[in-house]
Amino acid sequence: MRTLETLQKVSKHKVDEQQKVLAELNTLADNIRLHIKNLEEEAAGVDKNLPDDPTLYQMASRYAVRLRGDIKVMRESLAAMEKKIAVETDKLRDLFAEQKRYEILLEREMAKKAAERAKKQQDQLDEIGQRGTAK
Repeated sequence: MRTLETLQKVSKHKVDEQQKVLAELNTLADNIRLHIKNLEEEAAGVDKNLPDDPTLYQMASRYAVRLRGDIKVMRESLAAMEKKIAVETDKLRDLFAEQKRYEILLEREMAKKAAERAKKQQDQLDEIGQRGTAK
């Protein structure tokens, strides 16, 4: 039983650590999404409020192209991050299943011990009762 308790504690620790990893990845993904949104807003507003100067339009156009390239790179990073999140979520699911197995085994073991104690007590009471009636 002590082994099962240890395994359950180790399993719980693994689940906690995996949850931390997953939370960090989700935070990073959220930051990437926010950065993409900011870049998209910036790219949409590049041409607005420019004076009638062809040089400024040309520079703004190059800047917008560069922003679109940055957005593309960030979206690729986000896709990779989401794949990693999916893998880590699967790991967490497996760790939860392992933890639950240990919990069930421990509960069964505890129920078995309790049943054995109850049977032993009942046997002792039966023996006391038999001694009392035998006299």
